[in-house]
Amino acid sequence: YRSFPGKISQTAREVAQRMHTIIWSLNEENDTLGNFTEYVRQFGISYFENSGVAFSLVHSSAFPSEMQLSGVQRKNLFLVIKEALHNILKHAAAAHASIDISLHGKKLGILIMDDGKGTSIKPEATGNGFGNGLKNMKKRMEEISGQLEYKTGNGTRIQLSVEL
Repeated sequence: YRSFPGKISQTAREVAQRMHTIIWSLNEENDTLGNFTEYVRQFGISYFENSGVAFSLVHSSAFPSEMQLSGVQRKNLFLVIKEALHNILKHAAAAHASIDISLHGKKLGILIMDDGKGTSIKPEATGNGFGNGLKNMKKRMEEISGQLEYKTGNGTRIQLSVEL
């Protein structure tokens, strides 16, 4: 029973984060690439705080921060990134996690990488846990006419791309 207050606290933090994400995704003022990038950076820093995983987010210095994303794109991209970071923390045994956001014309690219142990799970896998998470990530990308490429071995690389 000693862990019960800890479980309540963790659940409360998760609910608060979900509510914050919903409110953020509905606010049209957040529809810029710059705002999205900063939100993801702050989330990643907070998510990996005290975890032993070093987190970084990079993007080009010529990044057009005022470029617009739709609320649906922003929400789905964020939830895919959140799931990927969760998988890194829970399954990868990684020391480093990074996100690289780039723009090529109107195509947004987001590369999520870790230096963990990799996995044998494939995006088309079914079952519990990580396999379902990966399947849901792929479905979210399809919802916004985007693509998800997944490579694992020495670490894991998830490449997201979507036309803005």
